[in-house]
Amino acid sequence: ASMTGLLSAHNARHYSLSIIIIGDGAPAKQLADAAHAHAIFHRHIMLLPTHATPPQGHPAHGKQALDGKATAYICPGQACLPPVTEAAALVQALDALVAQRQSEQSNHGGDHND
Repeated sequence: ASMTGLLSAHNARHYSLSIIIIGDGAPAKQLADAAHAHAIFHRHIMLLPTHATPPQGHPAHGKQALDGKATAYICPGQACLPPVTEAAALVQALDALVAQRQSEQSNHGGDHND
C-alpha cells in the first residue's frame, strides 16, 4: 500500500465528516453547492427535505431546520457544530475545521495520543 493510501485511510477514520442539510428549494441547494465545492476531505453530504430528520444513530439525529430555513449541520465524528443557515457561514465553518485539523496534524507530528 502506498503511503498516500495509508494516510488517506487514516484521515478517513479519524476525520469522517458529515454535512447534513435540511431544507428545500434554492436555499438548501446553495448550502449543498457550498458543501460540495469546498476542498475539505472525506465528507459525506446528506440533503434532507425540511420535515425529515437525520437517521437514528447519526450525531445529527433529531435536529431540524431552524425557523423553517434550510439549515446545515456539520458533524465531525460523533458530534455536530452549531447549525448554519447561510452558505458563507458553512464555508467559514469548513475553513475553520480544515485549519484546526492542519494544526492538530502539525502539533502531533508522528505520535498520536488519542
